[in-house]
Amino acid sequence: MQAIDDVFAIWDSLREMAEDLEQLEDTVYRWKKRGRIPEDMWPKVIEKAAKHERLVTAQQLMKFNAPISRRGRPRQTALAS
Repeated sequence: MQAIDDVFAIWDSLREMAEDLEQLEDTVYRWKKRGRIPEDMWPKVIEKAAKHERLVTAQQLMKFNAPISRRGRPRQTALAS
């Protein structure tokens, strides 16, 4: 496994992955679009991937997940007096 897309490729479609993980298809679509799977879903992804005879580890998911982008306004810097 080289990238997060390889995890999604375990399933034939996002719909199948969503059903397997008991999530909405739109939710799984957003994971793929963002390039990350939420940490609270890792145990289930690992378990279900194993049922497809594929090995996925928490370490791989940690490595593959894109960093969370900052939300909201940029941090304000202190003004010089």
